[in-house]
Amino acid sequence: MQPNDLVSVSVQDLELHLPKGMYSDELLLENKFKVSTIVKYHRNMIPYDSYINYETIVEILNSEMYTNNQLLETIVHNCVEKFYCEWPFIFFCKVTIKKLNPTFVGYKVGEVVVEMER
Repeated sequence: MQPNDLVSVSVQDLELHLPKGMYSDELLLENKFKVSTIVKYHRNMIPYDSYINYETIVEILNSEMYTNNQLLETIVHNCVEKFYCEWPFIFFCKVTIKKLNPTFVGYKVGEVVVEMER
């Protein structure tokens, strides 16, 4: 590897079905979500034999989605914080939550998206 090799690890479209939302109607239904993330780091900046385990990424995303937090903005923030705690050598992280076919009275919406990057 070259001294400045950039490594990206991502998980795309983790599909979850759960009641989540700020409105009572949303909590009565099982909503469909797709959650994704990407983390980046410089390979030469991490300890020998360290790596980012994508199964751990999935576990963090899944566990945060199943918390009692209903606000998606809070969930993406918590995920980003946990990734930086788990892998302090990362320099970039982006988490995206897509809520598919959200319920809006009188409107048809394909998805709403909440993202955070640091």
